[in-house]
Amino acid sequence: MTLHPSNNPWEAALLQGNIIQGRHLKLAKGVWYLDDEAVTIGPNGLKITMLMSTALTGKLRWEGGVVADQDLWRYTTAPPPEKHAIPEGWDPFTGFLAIGQDDAHLGQLMTATSSAWNFRNAFKRDVISSYHLHGCGPLPIVTLGSRLKKNDPNGNFEPIFTPVDWADPSDFAGFLPEEPKQLAPPEEPPPIEADPNAGFDPDDLDRL
Repeated sequence: MTLHPSNNPWEAALLQGNIIQGRHLKLAKGVWYLDDEAVTIGPNGLKITMLMSTALTGKLRWEGGVVADQDLWRYTTAPPPEKHAIPEGWDPFTGFLAIGQDDAHLGQLMTATSSAWNFRNAFKRDVISSYHLHGCGPLPIVTLGSRLKKNDPNGNFEPIFTPVDWADPSDFAGFLPEEPKQLAPPEEPPPIEADPNAGFDPDDLDRL
């Protein structure tokens, strides 16, 4: 497993293990699930606040239905890899933490993950573009949906993220990663003053 350097050892440890925190939010064949429970979507369904500074990108490789290798980093560190930069046999990764906002899931912590191109493209199209237009400050509150991807011979679905409101990041400070702290430059040592009595032995006076 390859990891991009992190100034936060706890974050590095997280990326080395299971990144799922809280419930697992995923899209499978057009249906959104929290863990193994299908959830209602659309305007009156699951509503989440996306914690954008936790968003992960990168690539991973599957073997026998399990992740055999991965190379992950935060969007705040570097942009996602281009398609030509992902080797054959690897898939793109997208993930982020979110907090439930609808009555049925209010305050629930969840982690959304996907290794599908449709998911990554929708995240960029529906979320990152709006987040950028809002100055990358307030957090998007979105509802979820899905639809068949146009002209896809395999019948794959793509997610829909619909921003409906914006939240103050300070309301979620306990869930957001800490910014790396800048170390202060070392202080200059104080100048050493010459001791006028250096090398003088008072016993020498008795010998005069």
